[in-house]
Amino acid sequence: MNEKQVVTEYMRYVTELEEKKVLAKAEMKKCLKNMKGAKSQEFIDWYYWETDNDTTILAEILGVGHNQVVKWVTVPYQLSYQCQHCKQTIFYSCTSRNDAKSFLSNIKNKRTKEQYYCQQCKDNIQREQNKKLAKRAQTKELKARDKNILLHTMPYDEFLQTKYWKKFAKERLHEAGCKCSKCGRDDITLQVHHLTYERRGHELSSDVIVLCKACHLETHNMPVPKYMIKNPISLRDRAMQAIGK
Repeated sequence: MNEKQVVTEYMRYVTELEEKKVLAKAEMKKCLKNMKGAKSQEFIDWYYWETDNDTTILAEILGVGHNQVVKWVTVPYQLSYQCQHCKQTIFYSCTSRNDAKSFLSNIKNKRTKEQYYCQQCKDNIQREQNKKLAKRAQTKELKARDKNILLHTMPYDEFLQTKYWKKFAKERLHEAGCKCSKCGRDDITLQVHHLTYERRGHELSSDVIVLCKACHLETHNMPVPKYMIKNPISLRDRAMQAIGK
C-alpha cells in the first residue's frame, strides 16, 4: 500500500470516528502513529481545513511545533462541494479555518441554499426571476391599459361616479385652493370641468379646470339661475368684513 492509499484510508477512518462523535484524543493519536509519521500535504490540508480536530495533536505526533503545522497548510485552500441545485462539483476558496468551518456547517445544515449554487445555476435562476418580473410588469401594464380603455369608453355619467374620477377631482379642487379658477368664488358648489377629453381615464392636471357651478353653466352656454348670480366675494372676505363692522 503506497503513501497515498494509506492517507486515504486514514482520512476515511478519522471521518467515521468524527461522524460517530467518538473521536477521543487517544484514538486520534493512535490513528496518526499508525501513519508512521507521514507528512502528507493532502492529509495536513484535509485535517486542518475539513475537520474540527485540535491541530496540536497533529503537531505532537509529527514531532513539530503548532506554528510549523500552520506553515505547512495550503492558503488559500479550495474546498470542494456540490452545487445545491445541479450537483456539479465546484470549489470555494477559504483563507481561515473559521471561514472553512462556517462554510462546511452552512452546507451541512442547508442554510441559504442559493449561496452554494454554481455560477451557471445562479445565472439561470436570475434569468428566470427576471422573466417572471417582466411578465408581472407586462400583466400590470395590460391591466392598467384595459382600465384606461374602460374609463375612456364608458358612459360619461358612469365615469363621473368612478373612484378614479372622484379621487382625481378632489386632488384638483385642493390644487385650486377650493375656489373657482375663473371668478374666485368659494361660496357655491365647485365642479371640475374637462378642457379636453383626449386623455379621459388618465387625465393630466392641465386637462381640467375647477369652476363654480355658475361659471360651469356659462362655459356650456347654459342659462345661470338668478340665485347663483351673486357678488363674487368669498366667504373669507365676508367674514373679514363682518369682523371689521
